[in-house]
Amino acid sequence: MARLVIDLSEKELQRLDELGTLLQVPRDEVIRNAITALARTSGLIQNDSAFGLWANQSVEGVAFENQRRDEWR
Repeated sequence: MARLVIDLSEKELQRLDELGTLLQVPRDEVIRNAITALARTSGLIQNDSAFGLWANQSVEGVAFENQRRDEWR
């Protein structure tokens, strides 16, 4: 895991500590969770966006891949 040095105001540090106390987690976990939440809400992370897209296809996934590969032979 990478280590970062960040500059926070006293008020921001206090908020960070308050969140950690409320959630009963250390500062670093609060920061990691905040980054993940920001990435999700901004559209950078879309974990479930492709889940199940292949479910209604008549061709099994590996067979489809092999068909596409055969086109290039």
